Amino acid sequence: MRAWDSRQTGQPLLTLRLHRDPVLCLALCGEGRRGASGAACAQLAQFSLDLGRGQASGGAVHGAHSAAAPSAQRGVADLAFRAGAGRGAGRLLAAATWDGRVRLFDCAASKPLASMRYHWAAAASVAWDDASGELASGGRDGAVALWMPYPGRGA
Repeated sequence: MRAWDSRQTGQPLLTLRLHRDPVLCLALCGEGRRGASGAACAQLAQFSLDLGRGQASGGAVHGAHSAAAPSAQRGVADLAFRAGAGRGAGRLLAAATWDGRVRLFDCAASKPLASMRYHWAAAASVAWDDASGELASGGRDGAVALWMPYPGRGA
């Protein structure tokens, strides 16, 4: 991963290598101070940024799939942090994965929370509704799924 100042040309402000395969998706949280990236190698990596100082550091690396999953179904297509002021804001990360599952991670504790299955083809996108706490996923099967990861607990 490289970050540039769009007002200047030349060398990047910082460089950080988190994956052995190309990065396919990226999500930022906390005013761009931290984020996560996903790749075809089935890894999801967390990182922190200090663009003012030109520093970046890698954090937890999660396996987005079980080791038994076929390599053609191991990629991470999209990521989204739960923003807003409700429960799990900035802490929950949703990942759309090639095996059709939507996976939730607790970024503060660096641990997986849930694996939800609806799509029969690759899950391609995820997005949170910060007001309600619902999570939407879209798949290559043409379907859209709405999830309430923590029903009854409020947004």
